[in-house]
Amino acid sequence: MTKLAQLLIIGIATGSIYGLIALGFTLVYKATKVFNFAQGDLMMLGAYFAVLLTVTWGWNPWIAVPAVILIAIPVGWAFQFVFVRPLIGQPFLPVTMATIGASLVIISIIPYFWGVIERSYPTQFPQEVYDVGGVRVSSI
Repeated sequence: MTKLAQLLIIGIATGSIYGLIALGFTLVYKATKVFNFAQGDLMMLGAYFAVLLTVTWGWNPWIAVPAVILIAIPVGWAFQFVFVRPLIGQPFLPVTMATIGASLVIISIIPYFWGVIERSYPTQFPQEVYDVGGVRVSSI
């Protein structure tokens, strides 16, 4: 029974993450009528900026997060004006292909600036595991 409860908790946690991703796709689509295939890559770019500020430059993560948000705003605007806005009113396929192309551009420039070495992001949250009735629950 504890295995089932453990799997249920893991499933709820993973499903919540997928739900947030789907919510992001839905919000972008409702606002722009564009299904943005580069959404995950834009998030990855923000994560690389966070790693740059915290790991490489040694910033405090609580200061780096607002800085990354300030960096992400012009990146998002540039994406909107370069890839999405010129294609408003066009059929679905050209806009979809533009976002896939933008995704490929982002994926291609990441190794140029940050390399291909795996990096980890320091966490500021406790990494404890709690035992609740025989079910192990992670704090993060």
